[in-house]
Amino acid sequence: MVYSIGVVSSLAAYLLTSLPMSRPFDINKASFFSTLEACHSRLLQIQKEDEKRHIMDLDIPHNWVEYVEDELLPVMEKIIYWEPTDDEINAPNQA
Repeated sequence: MVYSIGVVSSLAAYLLTSLPMSRPFDINKASFFSTLEACHSRLLQIQKEDEKRHIMDLDIPHNWVEYVEDELLPVMEKIIYWEPTDDEINAPNQA
């Protein structure tokens, strides 16, 4: 599936403003990784809460659940938890 940047931006804005987070979060001052981690954490919280709800009461609309689980979360986790391999660390600098 391919989604436009506007749709993903709208989803990120919704996730960051939907429900109160455990600590205050200023998106205007946050780094890329802290914003991504906050979105990832919030998505996991929403998923856990949605498991207990009826389909009509979900925070993540039913037509987005598959996209979030199959595409968005894996990509976010790949970026957040990325660690270079030994080959990448030992590769000659191409500067």
